Amino acid sequence: MATVLAIHAAPADVPLLTGGTIARLADAGHRVVVVLLTGEAPGGLADGLGIARLETLGYPLELEAESAVPLNEATGRILELVGDDRPELILGYNSIGVVHEPTHVRAHEIAHALANELGAPSVEAALPRELVDRGVQLAKTLRKEVPLEESQIAQFPSKDDLAYDIKAGKAFDRKWSAMQAVGGGADRFSRLLARGLAFPKLVVGQLFKNEHFGTGVGEAPAFFTELAK
Repeated sequence: MATVLAIHAAPADVPLLTGGTIARLADAGHRVVVVLLTGEAPGGLADGLGIARLETLGYPLELEAESAVPLNEATGRILELVGDDRPELILGYNSIGVVHEPTHVRAHEIAHALANELGAPSVEAALPRELVDRGVQLAKTLRKEVPLEESQIAQFPSKDDLAYDIKAGKAFDRKWSAMQAVGGGADRFSRLLARGLAFPKLVVGQLFKNEHFGTGVGEAPAFFTELAK
């Protein structure tokens, strides 16, 4: 079976963006290694999703104009962590970094660099514009603050521009539990996730029942593309 390396900017991103995909890969017998750029590895996250190995580089999540995660240094540290555990696929983020935040953009850059260095294909997790629009409308209906400007929302890719639409399906309960496990963290994204989890599970499930990926480096292997069928 294959090894999959997933690069994530912060703990809350793991279940939110790729939880169902990771669970389905693990169910199929594949080995999933997750590396966090920032924060701590929360208890319960790995077991809930079937992650074989969970590591964190422990950099601070600085919400500034530049990320506190140095590109070359972080890439080198991940290469050392990987060692002989070479991946057949890398999960990264798309070029806008999912949420226009510098460390999420850096996660895209690191995954791209690793794919080229290791000679492994990559795919890029993305939030489609349609999903963002639904979330914005829900926030406005509930008179909640919308953290993105219209010009930022317009930069998110549409579903038609993304290559893979993977259904969480029966894995959603595990995705939901993992979201709860990381929703109590101290960083901004954990707190945002915790606010989202205040909505009923059915509502959250309708928003995040599918996970979307664009193409990255090379051609994605069949064991991944089959999940999108």
